[in-house]
Amino acid sequence: MRGESNWREAPSRSSTSSAERARIGSKGACSFRRNGRSIGISRGGDFAAAISRSTCSAKAMLACILRRRADPGVPTTEWISRPPGSVGVTRAACLSKCKSGLFREATIGSIRGHLAPRAFAMKILVLSDHYLPEIKAPSFRVSEHAKRWLAAGHDVTVVTSAPNYPRGRVFDGYRNRPYQEEVVEGVRVVRVGTYITNKPTALRRFADHFSFVLSSALFCWRLPKCDVILATSPPLFTALAGWVLSVLLRKPWVFEVRDLWPATIKAVTRLPGWLIRWLERLELFLYRRADQIVVVTQGFQRILVERGIDAGKITVATNGVEPEKFRASNRRRQVRESLNVADGTLLVGYFGTIGMCQDLSNAIRAMNLLDRGRDIQLLIVGEGAERPLLEKLIEQESLDNVTLLDVVPQEELPDYYAAIDVSLVHLKRDPTFETVIPSKMFEAMATGTPLLMAADGEAAEIVSTARCGCCVEPGNPRALADSLVRLADDRSQLARMGAAGADAVRRDYSRQANAARVLSSMLAATGRAGSAAMLSSPHTSARTQQAA
Repeated sequence: MRGESNWREAPSRSSTSSAERARIGSKGACSFRRNGRSIGISRGGDFAAAISRSTCSAKAMLACILRRRADPGVPTTEWISRPPGSVGVTRAACLSKCKSGLFREATIGSIRGHLAPRAFAMKILVLSDHYLPEIKAPSFRVSEHAKRWLAAGHDVTVVTSAPNYPRGRVFDGYRNRPYQEEVVEGVRVVRVGTYITNKPTALRRFADHFSFVLSSALFCWRLPKCDVILATSPPLFTALAGWVLSVLLRKPWVFEVRDLWPATIKAVTRLPGWLIRWLERLELFLYRRADQIVVVTQGFQRILVERGIDAGKITVATNGVEPEKFRASNRRRQVRESLNVADGTLLVGYFGTIGMCQDLSNAIRAMNLLDRGRDIQLLIVGEGAERPLLEKLIEQESLDNVTLLDVVPQEELPDYYAAIDVSLVHLKRDPTFETVIPSKMFEAMATGTPLLMAADGEAAEIVSTARCGCCVEPGNPRALADSLVRLADDRSQLARMGAAGADAVRRDYSRQANAARVLSSMLAATGRAGSAAMLSSPHTSARTQQAA
């Protein structure tokens, strides 16, 4: 490690004189010095360890641990002084000195809980096209991860634009200024000026995305100092901004891939072939330049490896949810009454983006195939490019069994999940989307709502494995209509599927575990691999939950 040659271990008890040992005290001490300066003293038993940046301190730490194990009453580490920039010994450093396996997770966890915020603190710079108060999946993912990293002792700054999604208009109370700062739920947020439009043509979207790259680079000198950069995509240009800042600031960067661009664009639009090829070259360039890559599905990892990306630098951190935010609500009756839905009606709900990738026009066609007297209703809550098309289809077919609502605040979503009987997750039928796992499915599972999955690939596999819903062929309105009829006729299985989904979320898809995986990738980019477990340490979990 850098600066290791500057560190030396102070004389041990065996090499000190009896007078020196008497001066230190009967319990003894072992300190570390850098250029003659004492860094810290840990008192306890015959040994005491100062935690330094040098791996050589692992031996003294081991001695201190072994003594503390023998005598549980020994006090914990006491810091006397700490020079600027010094950090605690890493778990990897300790293990490198203890091949015999004397260190155990509980022992390391007890030390980490006391020292982790100082020992492994990083300055993290996150680039995201969307952030709170925008109601969108990446906003929630970045926000919830950032709060956990902050609670674990790291310094987090998010760089984004003025909130304007989904209507392309800046939110009340905000202005599209060149540079502004605020604190959102404890996280420092820097908003840079971008091109914002409420008429999202392909050219204007390009201008929007690329202006974020320019603004981030232009104001990089005003951004707080960082140790690592995390750029979350899509859009792909956010990752480009991450690489640009990495070059300008000379810091490692991590590329978080939440969706494969331009593969997704190619599947739903008709962009010129030359533009798709240019975007594919840019995508591959960024994969190769990233120090680490985070993907949200195993399928994404497999595709990147097939394209020649080193599997060793890819981490899978799936989408997830905070189960405590999506507990079952008791407002079922009130919400259904506001929607004029009778108690005996099977209410199917879709909450999220209404875009080309979701192909919700297929769901509208399925509702049109049902008998008008059937006790089945579809509720769609959200915004997106395809919403005008849905409104047109509903009007053309005079459908009274479909209701469209605007976006609702996230804190109200549990009430709407309580009101529905089944949650619809829908994706366009295309091989590109077989590797996609929509985040909305985890919200439904957390509330105990069974899923109706109109998608292929990994998302359908999760539903089948967890037995938390039923799957139907995407792009087939007749198959979807038949599934709705079967669910309406036999509702005895709904409660069982809902409970299975809630169990699966708590077990496998919590934000806590995913935040630790992303943090592990960032630590690896900075050369401090193996330290992310501090997020799940019992000493830090209470603070993490409180921050969330």
